[in-house]
Amino acid sequence: MKDIRVLLTAAGGLGVTGVIDALLSNGERNIDIISTDIRESTLVGQLTKYRKVPPGNAEGYIESILNLIKDEAIDVIIPLATNELLPFSYNRNLFENIGVKVCISSPTAIENALDKGKCYQILKERNLHPPDFFLVKNIEEFKAAVASLGYPENPVCFKPSRHMHGGGRGFRILNANTKPEDILFQKRPESPYISYDEAIRIMERMKDFPELLVMEYLPGEEYSVYALCEDGKALYIVPNLRQRLMLMYSFEAEVRNNQEIVKLVKSIIDVFGFDYNVNLQIKYSSSGVPKVVEI
Repeated sequence: MKDIRVLLTAAGGLGVTGVIDALLSNGERNIDIISTDIRESTLVGQLTKYRKVPPGNAEGYIESILNLIKDEAIDVIIPLATNELLPFSYNRNLFENIGVKVCISSPTAIENALDKGKCYQILKERNLHPPDFFLVKNIEEFKAAVASLGYPENPVCFKPSRHMHGGGRGFRILNANTKPEDILFQKRPESPYISYDEAIRIMERMKDFPELLVMEYLPGEEYSVYALCEDGKALYIVPNLRQRLMLMYSFEAEVRNNQEIVKLVKSIIDVFGFDYNVNLQIKYSSSGVPKVVEI
């Protein structure tokens, strides 16, 4: 098969070395890898050709990628940062017109996935198992939503409905059984737990209240599911049971042939019309129902 040159973005992120290993060990063709990031240098940048670029949502980002394509004769682009997805998707035809494939879904599919309020609403309308949730736009709505979901008897979660960087940023858990002193002195620095009173104090000081997704707490097993798809059809689905997390990322997981998860993910890919690679976080509820936390 023809040798190709692949551009990997966001080379400073976790998991990039795994992507590089998969590309280099593909067994079909030789692949040259060029990586980019917003930093002057990265560890991966020591292993590949490397170019510093502006942030994915910056005005000159696409132009910098086009210049890199010209300099390095790129054949394929694999975007790896959340804030680059829409710029690449909106300009997919621009790249394809110069012979470069971008591994990206349509703008509609990406917008529907990145806007968590919209995403959960689509899942709810199609009976595709989002958590019980409320979208709130002020502190009074937040208090009402938390109470409606059973707090303080039950833990409750919340996060921004939209975050340009993703990766679980802003995700917090309210649990009345977790003492504030335990959060301060016993939990790891990356712990998502926060006391109700502290959350309210912070929100009361905010000038601009962000739209938040307040949702049920899911205590069961959690899967990180990797899928490869084309035109809304799943080609491969690999459910990974998460066993050890750090900074919201899986550091240990076990592949499980969970057909309940596979069936759910197939339906989600079809409804959203995804292409190429998709990752979904699915967690079981207290009643044993797999619910979609993140796409």
